[in-house]
Amino acid sequence: MNTLHLLSQPQALEACLSRAEEGDVVLMLGAGALVCLHPETFVANTKLQWRVMRDALAMHGIAEALIPQRVQCIDYAAFVDLAVAAPRCLSWF
Repeated sequence: MNTLHLLSQPQALEACLSRAEEGDVVLMLGAGALVCLHPETFVANTKLQWRVMRDALAMHGIAEALIPQRVQCIDYAAFVDLAVAAPRCLSWF
C-alpha cells in the first residue's frame, strides 16, 4: 500500500478513484459508507483494497451482510494499523 484514501463523502468517490493506484487502500468512513449501497460504482475496481468502518455502517443502518465480499469491515484498531502502515494518507470530502 502506497496510500490510504479516507473517503468520507460518497460524492468524492470519483475523485478518489482518479488518484488511487494499484494496491492502495480505500477506507469508507462516516457518510462515505453510503457508497456500499451502490457497489456497482466501485466493486469492479479490483486494483484497490476496500475497507469500511463498522461503526459507519451501523450509523447509516447498513447491515454488514449487504456489503460486497470484497469490502472488509474494520474497527478503530484496524484503522490505526492502516494509518501507521501507510506512507501517505489522502482525505476525500
